[in-house]
Amino acid sequence: MKYILLFSLLLCAPLVQAQERHTTTTTSTTKRSETNDNHRNSRWTESADGNELSVTIRGDVRFNDDYTDVVSVADGSFFGIKEKRDGTARQIEISRQGNGDLQRRYTVQGGAREYDGEARSQLTRMLAAALRNGFDIEARARRLLRERGAGAVLNEATQARSDYAKKVWLTTLTEADNLDSDLQRRLMNLVATQMSSDYERAEVLIRTARFNYGEKALRSAFTEVIEKMTSDYERGRVLKSLLKQRKDQPELLLLAVKSAAIFSSDYEKAQLLIQTSKTSPTDATLRSALVDAAQTINSDYERGRVLAVLFDKRERN
Repeated sequence: MKYILLFSLLLCAPLVQAQERHTTTTTSTTKRSETNDNHRNSRWTESADGNELSVTIRGDVRFNDDYTDVVSVADGSFFGIKEKRDGTARQIEISRQGNGDLQRRYTVQGGAREYDGEARSQLTRMLAAALRNGFDIEARARRLLRERGAGAVLNEATQARSDYAKKVWLTTLTEADNLDSDLQRRLMNLVATQMSSDYERAEVLIRTARFNYGEKALRSAFTEVIEKMTSDYERGRVLKSLLKQRKDQPELLLLAVKSAAIFSSDYEKAQLLIQTSKTSPTDATLRSALVDAAQTINSDYERGRVLAVLFDKRERN
């Protein structure tokens, strides 16, 4: 009788449910990074409050270790950095001459200036500003991980100003081999306390599938991040992705079910519980948690969808 009643609810419920949409927040700062297929030609720009900074690279351009100067430009390659700041436009272009020497050109308000100490100082300052806001960040993160290790990458993420920059440092960190439990927890705590964008948080968490979620302290840190996120869409995206990648971790399955309790969107909650029930092995504790979570769904239609999957799986087993 319960089974017949359940499907009656499904048939009588509305066929279309409103789905929470992912939205982005517009700020006064915009960034764009465009790179071609071989990663040798790129243009990076940033603008905010009427000021603008851009970096253009064509071909093979190399910087010194602290990114304060360009040290080599291959034949046919080019480096340019341009800034409009407080009403003043400055531009530096560096290319290679026929004899192999670097040719440096410095202009202020369109007028040529001698490339002297002031020009070198302006290049260092403009590069520092670009670096703070994400210029060449992917390449720098990979190089830092390779040369100085995971701890150095995590320190850079801590100092980064934007959520985008933090995301790049941290997603690179997740690629490290044998990332120990302490660094995993520190990464998770940074996402919880120093990032505010749910989208950027989700991008980092999705990359943590290799982490040891069997460890209670890490699960606690992960839960803190999920609870601070406000977008059910992004929460669901994270949990469904991790479930798909790590269905062998029962602790993670149970964590996903318990996390569903804080969802306000019945649709997103149902989607998560359905995937969990399809992914999970036959486990009485998990099945009981799934039934309890399903009862928190207000929509009869969405609750029915979840229970239908659960009962169908029970009967097949």
